[in-house]
Amino acid sequence: MRTAIACAVLLALASPARADDAPPADPPPAAAPQIDARDDRGWVLYHAAFDALLRGERTRARMLAQSLSRDFAAHPATSLVQRTELLGGPAAFDRPIARGERPSRGARAELALFQTMHGLAVGTELCLVLDCEDGGAVFALALAGAATGAGISLKALDNLTSGQRALLNSGTIWGAANAALLSIAIESGDAKTVGATLLAGQGTGLVLGASLFSTKATAGQVGLANSFGQWAGAISGLTMSALSDDVSGKNLATTILVALDAGLVVGAYVASRQPDISRAQTLVLDAGGIAGTVAGGGLGVIVSGAFDSTTTRGFAAAGAVLGLGAAYYLTRTWTQDPSDTSLSAFIAPPERGQGALAGLGFGW
Repeated sequence: MRTAIACAVLLALASPARADDAPPADPPPAAAPQIDARDDRGWVLYHAAFDALLRGERTRARMLAQSLSRDFAAHPATSLVQRTELLGGPAAFDRPIARGERPSRGARAELALFQTMHGLAVGTELCLVLDCEDGGAVFALALAGAATGAGISLKALDNLTSGQRALLNSGTIWGAANAALLSIAIESGDAKTVGATLLAGQGTGLVLGASLFSTKATAGQVGLANSFGQWAGAISGLTMSALSDDVSGKNLATTILVALDAGLVVGAYVASRQPDISRAQTLVLDAGGIAGTVAGGGLGVIVSGAFDSTTTRGFAAAGAVLGLGAAYYLTRTWTQDPSDTSLSAFIAPPERGQGALAGLGFGW
């Protein structure tokens, strides 16, 4: 009897517990919320960086990678980027981005074209200084100047970037503009003095442009400085002539000269803070200023009924300011993350009928 009871107890202890006697199991963990990678800013920067890298835009790719590493340090995309050598490795995030442009034959060709025309002008100005009376001498000096400008540009200057080309050509233009305005301001009517002043101004501008090579300015930065200078001079001249019809040429030239140089200085500083400004954006800014000037002047003619009036000039100045402001606003995202733009193409069937609808959508 004892043996039977002991066996029963052992069998009870050895038998598995019933399901209703087991402790309740822990509830399964809640599923993590799914995040759409398209809405995740970290992944957006990650893909934008490698997209720029595939297009050969290494500087932009590094900037996007730096932004990802700085703003999303704990993001999984950051660890992926920092483990790769495609963007220079982890240490590259702590080094300043080397900006600049590569030398190109196109830059030398543009310089040669402009300096050929500059050589023609130099030959003509030399004739003014030398008081040439023979047409053959004028032609010979102009031809010699053109050949010299082209030869120096193509042979003496090698490994030229677009920014350096812009510095040389822009320096020449602004030197000539300063010399011309100075001649008007000092009321110099002597041809020899005017010719010598132009030669001195162009030479000084050319040397000054060459001295700025060390800044590694890009063509876009030089273009932005040029835009500041030319529009500062144009708007100040229009404003001054709009205030009075009795402004003398001397006072007007002096005002434009001061405003022009001040605009160049301010523009150079602003350009130094905008390393990614493109020449395309500066051209759009100039186009906006031109369109605004024409539209404002046209409205002034409608209002005043006269083409040459203070009202027309005042409206033209206001239109230039508005045009420049609108162009800047419309292009403000051109140097930012490409994911911030909304340019997209679409094609879809029509609601009724046959064919298809296609178009481009974008936001400013």
